[in-house]
Amino acid sequence: MPNWIMANWKMNGSRAMLNAFVSAVRESGVQHSSEWILFPPFVYLGEAREMLVGSGMMSGAQDVSQHVNGAYTGEVSAGMLKEAGCDYVLVGHSERRQYHGEDDVCVARKLTRILEYDMIPVLCIGEHLEEREQGQMENVLKRQLDTVVHVVGKEAASRMIIAYEPIWAIGTGRTATPVQVHEAHQWIVSHMNALLEGEKVKGVVYGGSVKPENAGALLSIEHVSGALIGGASLKAGDYLSIARAGESSKKR
Repeated sequence: MPNWIMANWKMNGSRAMLNAFVSAVRESGVQHSSEWILFPPFVYLGEAREMLVGSGMMSGAQDVSQHVNGAYTGEVSAGMLKEAGCDYVLVGHSERRQYHGEDDVCVARKLTRILEYDMIPVLCIGEHLEEREQGQMENVLKRQLDTVVHVVGKEAASRMIIAYEPIWAIGTGRTATPVQVHEAHQWIVSHMNALLEGEKVKGVVYGGSVKPENAGALLSIEHVSGALIGGASLKAGDYLSIARAGESSKKR
């Protein structure tokens, strides 16, 4: 029963594309109980927020600084994102970890900043193909999750959404099988609920080559609370097809 259908545009888009996307969402007429969230590049956040008013879709940022403010050229603070009208913020995406050297502690500090401004963090976690093949998936996910809970605390950690994105399935066209997704999500939910000691995990969404063709099967899996969509979210038609699949799976 998916609760969140998220569109992560990464470093793609334009004003024209944003306008066309939001217009398509408005005109789709899709009645949805899931939260629909658009994560455009920073420069379009203000316009996205204004365009999305009344559309039934919310906006979020793709990243945030671990610092409150100061001499950090090129960084964007949580306070700035809040002022721009963000509801959600991605943190710890594998591309940030890989290309910008962000470790688990850095990710946890960013998550702290997001929560300080009462926005909802979406914590991305996942393993490399070699780690999965070596039977290290659970150890990798445990390290990523435990560090965050240790830094921010149990109550705060219960307010974040977790996005499981097996790195080997991001942008590769290769998708985890339903069995693999179920096993990973079941483990994450079980581990987090034990770790939070009385608190419950907010939800775990799946990301990794989610497409209209596989969305129905993926979103019907137990413990899958939604989807974080990359490439397929760049076309409004594909995003809406996935969102419709999510609504259908909620009714089963």
